[in-house]
Amino acid sequence: MGPNPTSLVIACCWIGWLVYWVIMAFSTKPTIERGGFIGYRVVILVVFAGCFAILRLLRGSSQAPLWHTPVALGVVTDCIVAAGAAFIVWARITLGRNWSAEVTLKADHELIESGPYALARHPIYTGLIIMTLGTALNYGRPLGFALFLGLCAGLWWKARQEERLMSREFPADYADYKRRVRAIIPFVLVLLIVLALAPLSASAATARTPVVFFPGYGATTLRVDVRDQTSVPGCARSGSFEDGLPADVGTTFSQVCRDRLLTPRWSNDPRLPFPRRFSLPPRVTVSIPHYGQTSSAPAYGALYTALASAGYRAGYDLVVAGYDFRLTPDLGGFLPRTERLIELTWRRNGHRPVRLVGHSNGPLYIQYLLTHVSARWKRTYIQGFTDIAGNLPRPGLDMVLGLHRVRDPDRGVLTTDNPGHGAQQCAPDRPLSVDLDEHVGPRGVRPPRGGDHEPGHRAQLHAG
Repeated sequence: MGPNPTSLVIACCWIGWLVYWVIMAFSTKPTIERGGFIGYRVVILVVFAGCFAILRLLRGSSQAPLWHTPVALGVVTDCIVAAGAAFIVWARITLGRNWSAEVTLKADHELIESGPYALARHPIYTGLIIMTLGTALNYGRPLGFALFLGLCAGLWWKARQEERLMSREFPADYADYKRRVRAIIPFVLVLLIVLALAPLSASAATARTPVVFFPGYGATTLRVDVRDQTSVPGCARSGSFEDGLPADVGTTFSQVCRDRLLTPRWSNDPRLPFPRRFSLPPRVTVSIPHYGQTSSAPAYGALYTALASAGYRAGYDLVVAGYDFRLTPDLGGFLPRTERLIELTWRRNGHRPVRLVGHSNGPLYIQYLLTHVSARWKRTYIQGFTDIAGNLPRPGLDMVLGLHRVRDPDRGVLTTDNPGHGAQQCAPDRPLSVDLDEHVGPRGVRPPRGGDHEPGHRAQLHAG
């Protein structure tokens, strides 16, 4: 998964703070008294827990988010984290060589009351709390808020140890300082939460679940480019045409030539994995113009208009996952191409999971997608699946028969039992449904007695 641009700002703030902190740790006064080994252990525990949680958040936790971060909330949380980091650096510069990661008393220790220490007795802890809160709000995951609460508890304990030490070293001055200055800046935290939740609530009121639409059979417009081909005699050597509904077929190629140029060839080479055994004639390529846009499947204009009236925007929260309808979903790069489109749509919509909608054969491709990605990927990117008058895989032998490999010995290409049909769908190398496992092997549907399926094998398949 690609990173959220607003989260990159947060990552830079945390990395910058950590680098600065490590460098400045070498310029402190000698220690003359420690607050105890437990205090040091608490500091190390908080630091390592924080680093682990931040890395988990940046790499994409498997937890479902509590909300999906819109751009407005992302910008606000960036400002929160940056402000917290700036406040910490200001406090560290003001504290100078009196700083320590542990509860310690330094040689010639001073009671600092200027700069950020005039606003809060513990401005560094205040800044850390602000940074952690902004990070948790940006990612919206339970892990971030667990870290926030754990950090607050650890810093509260450490602050109490420090104040005991300072009260003993500066009894009169520190008592007066405590009366005048609060430990942290509570009104700032309240203000930050209000500022962060305002765009979140506004986004929740207007947010829509993004839609990724899978068109039906033949509804994706395919562009076919032919460049100096010689393998299909009697047809033009070069040219281009479209296939699909609707399609600009042109005048260069007849219907027979178009079918022959689009029909996949089959190789019997057992060394090739099943998907690589299919190929088009040499110098013939097929592409999907305007992939992801509604113009790639123009037959659904009425559907797009209805969604637009509900506020959907084509190319933003309404995209079309077109596919080469001549091929089954394990061929032609369908899976990685569709995963990239879904992930891009997820990012564009503030990490909001998408709704998969399919018509006709579209649900077959959706079902293949959902059975060939991880559970974590589905939890992150998929909100649900809607079938509109679609064809779904049926359990058992009927589905196998609908997808089994048939070789026409006269033509040497894959066809159905109807030799005049032209380009056909090809069988998948993996099952579309768990119900097919006993019938489908790693290279396709298992022939009854080995070799390729022939039309006459249907009865044997029925017989088991």
